Amino acid sequence: MESNNPCDRDMYTRYDQVEPSGWSKGATTDGTYRKSWHPTEVRGEQARYVHKGGSPCSSAASRIVKGESPRSPAAGTWCEQIRYFDGRECLRQVDYGFCLFSEILKRGYHPTVVTFTSLIKGLCLQGNIRPAVHLFEIMTVSGVRPNVVTYGVIIDTLCKNGLVDEAVNMFDQMINVRKIVPNVVVYSSLISGLCKSDRLTEAIELFHNMSARGIPANAITYGSLIHGFSQCGQWKEAQRYFDEMVDKGISPTVVVYNMQIDSLSKEGKIGKAGELFEEMMKLGKEPDVVTYNSMIDGYCKNSRLDDALQLYKKMKRKGLKLANVTYSTLVSGLCRAGRVTTARSLLIEMQTIGVSPDIVTYGAMLDGLFKNGHIDEAIELFQSMEGKGFKIDIQIYSLVIAGLCNAKNFEYARNIFYGITHKGLVPNVVTYTIMINGMCKEGMFVEAERLMFEMEKNGCIPNVITYDTIIKGLLKGGDIKKARKFLQRMRDSSSHSATPPSAYDALFLFELLESVVLEIGLGTSTQTGHHRGTEFAVMGRTLNSPGEVLPPAKLDLTHKFWRNAESHP
Repeated sequence: MESNNPCDRDMYTRYDQVEPSGWSKGATTDGTYRKSWHPTEVRGEQARYVHKGGSPCSSAASRIVKGESPRSPAAGTWCEQIRYFDGRECLRQVDYGFCLFSEILKRGYHPTVVTFTSLIKGLCLQGNIRPAVHLFEIMTVSGVRPNVVTYGVIIDTLCKNGLVDEAVNMFDQMINVRKIVPNVVVYSSLISGLCKSDRLTEAIELFHNMSARGIPANAITYGSLIHGFSQCGQWKEAQRYFDEMVDKGISPTVVVYNMQIDSLSKEGKIGKAGELFEEMMKLGKEPDVVTYNSMIDGYCKNSRLDDALQLYKKMKRKGLKLANVTYSTLVSGLCRAGRVTTARSLLIEMQTIGVSPDIVTYGAMLDGLFKNGHIDEAIELFQSMEGKGFKIDIQIYSLVIAGLCNAKNFEYARNIFYGITHKGLVPNVVTYTIMINGMCKEGMFVEAERLMFEMEKNGCIPNVITYDTIIKGLLKGGDIKKARKFLQRMRDSSSHSATPPSAYDALFLFELLESVVLEIGLGTSTQTGHHRGTEFAVMGRTLNSPGEVLPPAKLDLTHKFWRNAESHP
């Protein structure tokens, strides 16, 4: 016997076929159902419609759908049942909500604002924002007036999906067209969206608008502002709103504490961050993994490694889940301090407990090994990464090439560099600059110059550091003329950029000039010394052009060169 349950028969009314006049195309004249669809996924501009099945969250709703109710339910009863399907615990049962919606339309009832809002909320929880907005439009065209909750759900979901402009338009429609006064939830959602989009000015204006309406901000509102200012590095503003929040008697949440502790740690105020850490525990707000990681990062950056390790051990005792970020931060901090042995033991430990090192962790360990003279171990680690099929990015290759060049293992570095393209990677300006520097140190100026032209040919534009590197190499090698040519090329290329190079970009030249000044100024100049002094003086004039300001000591240095060049025709 065929089931009378429309849900069992996969008969869902597709809401984009709902018409205000007839309300539904799902029901046919003979009382049967036309097979229709329910949206569950959006791809591109169109919705895909599938039926997931499953049991309803409410047995009462199921009985109504199956026709087991002894009497025909009123419209309110049907609409009330749909509310069961909009919560997170019933997320997979939104299908049944639309099934009931179909039944409401079939029986000639008109859905209420609560019904529409419940279905819209269900779609939003599933991440189906476009179908949700479409249903909202159908609702308004059908004469059902949305309320503050309906707008709140749509605005919040639009913001969480990065569609802030649409959220702002919806907010304006809510106030100016519908004359609905937003509540703190709506304001907080939009302020959060604006802050995450780096539109802090608009967020502050909205915050003041909210206060002018007499709507008090809550912890979420303040948290959004604090997060926004923190992300932009405006630590003082973030602190101001945190203090204002506390002064108003609003208890910060763990999330807000985390943001402020992270901001203070990055600003170098680790002592103040520690005070907040202790404060939140006294207030019964248990620090989470994010809190501990922020504190550990702050301790590492402020050379308080023992304190960082103590917190790490405390995390283990509390049973908190240790992740890559915790280990990467500690490994990096320990390596910077030269404590490679401890860093190595942490790398081994994390793998023992099932945490696989990521590219950041490996990068920190490799950098530490190279910088602390453990070259063979660094090479071994790098080779093991390759052997395990680990996806190595260009940053790691650049790090390894730099480490090998500094360790005077240039041939290995060069082999790795020229093998990068075979790995499907493209050297960036950092990689090229490192290799050019290595070539200059080896006295391979012709090859360095050739690589400079090659990088430009491959679409990689040299930056000031690249030019500094090859100019410095050529000067040390005594090729003044080529150094001058590259200096002029640097200035010509920079003249097209928004920020022209200042004389400070080439102060390294004056460090070299200083030794020549001593040679010439003390009366021990030779013809070669005089020639270099004259060449450097020309370069000094080139650098000290109108609009560029040199420190007094450097100006005096260039004047000495000019006088020396003029006194030796």
